[in-house]
Amino acid sequence: MNFDEAIYKSHNFNYITLTNQAGSVISITKSIDLNRIVITPLQPLRYGEMYKLQIQSSAVADMFGNRSLEKELRFTTEQLIYLNRTNVTVDINAPSETILYSVNEKYNGEITWSSLNETIVTVVNGVLYPVSEGTTSVLVSTADGKYVRTINVVVKNVVPIT
Repeated sequence: MNFDEAIYKSHNFNYITLTNQAGSVISITKSIDLNRIVITPLQPLRYGEMYKLQIQSSAVADMFGNRSLEKELRFTTEQLIYLNRTNVTVDINAPSETILYSVNEKYNGEITWSSLNETIVTVVNGVLYPVSEGTTSVLVSTADGKYVRTINVVVKNVVPIT
């Protein structure tokens, strides 16, 4: 976080916190580099997760002793797997439905696709094949299972409007 002038640690500097979307505190190191607070997580942040950086009032001060106000910064880390949609209706009479996707360029591992109910829909590399009417989910994940995206799928008989 950048400031307009040089800053120094003040009495609440140790109360700067980073939390994930579940409210769990993420371990970080904190330092000051002239006019900015440098926050470094001790573990990699998860892809596609929301975080909140909380800087308590009086965490830093300028050279005249003016202390900072409380600040809160919310951000979401970039996705690992980008999907063109996460809710899909598939016509039971259609041969297939394709989910467009791309993988973050920083990731060089494999991704896997799986259906939670293959009696409703099967999936191969983003192509959904309807089997019977119903509702299920398709999971797209890293091979190690640490990152998962969910696609909600409804298979039904779609009657065209004439």
